[in-house]
Amino acid sequence: MFRLGNGFAEEAVEWTALGSQVCEPDEICQETLLLIDVGVKSLILASKGLSKAASNTTLDVQEFSKKPGIVAASYVHFCDTELCNNASSTRVLLDKLSLTNSSQLNIHQCPVCLRFHGSCSQESKFTICPKSTRCYYSDITVEGGQS
Repeated sequence: MFRLGNGFAEEAVEWTALGSQVCEPDEICQETLLLIDVGVKSLILASKGLSKAASNTTLDVQEFSKKPGIVAASYVHFCDTELCNNASSTRVLLDKLSLTNSSQLNIHQCPVCLRFHGSCSQESKFTICPKSTRCYYSDITVEGGQS
C-alpha cells in the first residue's frame, strides 16, 4: 500500500491485503508499515506477504522522530501461523506512538516538505519544532521491495 495525504499520524488508515499466499516450508508471514508525517503532509508505505526471516515471531515498533513536528515511525511483524499478518489498519502503529505535550514546543518553526517524486525546493511549509531542537536539512530515500 502507498498513500500520500495528511493526518496519518492522528487517524488510522485501513490496511488490507488483496489476496493471500501459501507459505513454503522456509517462509513466514510478514507485515511492514512505514509512516512519515510532517504536519502538512503524510506518507504511508505498507506491505503484507511472505518472508524468509530468521526468527519465527517478531513484533517491533520504532519511533525515529516524534511529535510535534515530524513523525517518522515503523511497524514490523513476522509470524509463523497461517494468516497471522492480519492487521486491518495502521492503528497497530499509532497506538504505540508517544505523544508530546504541547508545552514542550519551541517558539521557532522549521521548513518541511514531503514528496514522493521530485524536489522540495519550491514546496516547503513550516512546522513548530520540539524544545531544544534546531532546524536541519535532510533527505530520506526509500528503495527496495518486490512485486
